[in-house]
Amino acid sequence: MAIARIEKKSAVVWTRPAAIQIAIAAVLFLVGLLLLWGAFRRYMVRSNYAEAILKYDSARKIEAKPGIDAAVSWRSDFAEAREFLAKILVEADQLEAAEREYARLVETGGRAAVAECGLGVIALRRSADTKEEKKAAELLKKAKDHFMAARGAEATFAEAQIGAATAELVAGLRANEAVRIERARAEFFRIHRALRGSEEAARLVTREGYIDLFAGLARSNSMGAAHSPEALAYIGASRRYQPDAADLWASEICLQAKQVATTPMNSEQIKAQRILERAGELKNKVGGGGKLADRLVDPWVSFTMAAAAAIHQAGDANAAHELLANLIGNPRLKDPIPPLVLEAALRFESVRKAESNWNKRGGYYSQAYLAILRLTGHKALEDSSRDFARAAAWNNQAFLEEDQAALGGGEGMYEKAVASLKNALEADVKAGIVGGSYEVRRNLAVIQKRRKKPDAQEHFDAAVKAAGERQDEGVKRDLEKLREYIEGKD
Repeated sequence: MAIARIEKKSAVVWTRPAAIQIAIAAVLFLVGLLLLWGAFRRYMVRSNYAEAILKYDSARKIEAKPGIDAAVSWRSDFAEAREFLAKILVEADQLEAAEREYARLVETGGRAAVAECGLGVIALRRSADTKEEKKAAELLKKAKDHFMAARGAEATFAEAQIGAATAELVAGLRANEAVRIERARAEFFRIHRALRGSEEAARLVTREGYIDLFAGLARSNSMGAAHSPEALAYIGASRRYQPDAADLWASEICLQAKQVATTPMNSEQIKAQRILERAGELKNKVGGGGKLADRLVDPWVSFTMAAAAAIHQAGDANAAHELLANLIGNPRLKDPIPPLVLEAALRFESVRKAESNWNKRGGYYSQAYLAILRLTGHKALEDSSRDFARAAAWNNQAFLEEDQAALGGGEGMYEKAVASLKNALEADVKAGIVGGSYEVRRNLAVIQKRRKKPDAQEHFDAAVKAAGERQDEGVKRDLEKLREYIEGKD
């Protein structure tokens, strides 16, 4: 007889309390998952953000962007991360992308003061890249408006105050308005005093804020031809916050060049200030190539020329000419003429000094003549913007040629001197000096009188007319001597 199949039944009895407990456990499990996901998300945001900041502070700015991108991807409303992303984009010169990030922060109200400052910085950068003055003025006004908006969002925000003063200073410099420059200078001093008087306020200023503050103090104090020790000290303070900043380094070198050029120094002072060593270090830095070297070329030229002039003045002519030899013909120079002009001027200065040793005197004249020929023969001197410089160079060449003619060079050398003076006269006329300068006409009158040429009187009459338009007492005294010579009283 077959055994009847037993019907399967569940051993679980689903009572109401049991069902409630299971439902609560399921909810708690889901909550736990959500909390775990939130914790993981926060970890990914913070870890990527921290890693990006670490790389940025370790001078690995390019490597910082992927980390900050990852942080933003995990949490799109993370204001600090977006602010940092915008900052990296600005430094990478991706201004449009940075502007979008800052504009988003302004719209959402996340760190609006910082975002307005960022937009101000972007406008400042764009103004620096704009050659059109009207457009630059509009951008500078826009920059100042953003900085003022940042001050409105946070009245004690020092970076906003520094930014507004910077925009005012740059606008004043571009428009050459002394009132605006002085106003910016006063504002920088006010901010500086306020920060020195409050440790709490000073603690909240970023490194970039201090860089801009001291750079602003340096630029606003460096106006005029005289050297400003304060300006040099301020730019040095700014560069300590970012030693490898090309613009700050270039500004410091230019101020050092002004110091050397305007402060008389003897050989001991030149040695104590390591002028030659400094010029050598800059030469090596520029010779190494790269973006930093490209930015330092012009400051290096300015410093080297100032150092050469100072060293020559202190009595070491050979060292001065060796310095200039580093510049003359150097392919890195944007403008080859200034070193050639200085070289010729220093050589000419040696010629004008009294020298009893005729061998030395002859050497000085020969070197000066070669320097002048190298200058007047350079094609870059033919540019219309250099008419005055070309006239002076040809006039000096004629002086040397006339001296050689008087020492036995003969009529051929006199012809060269006259030709050089006529080149100088042509340059004078192109420069807008109707009839030519007194100096050129005077020299032509003297040479042609000596050669008994009929146009000597013509050049003398032109010299008299040119002298009448000058207020220089030295010219008037020289004219009287010239008159005596032309009239045969000498």
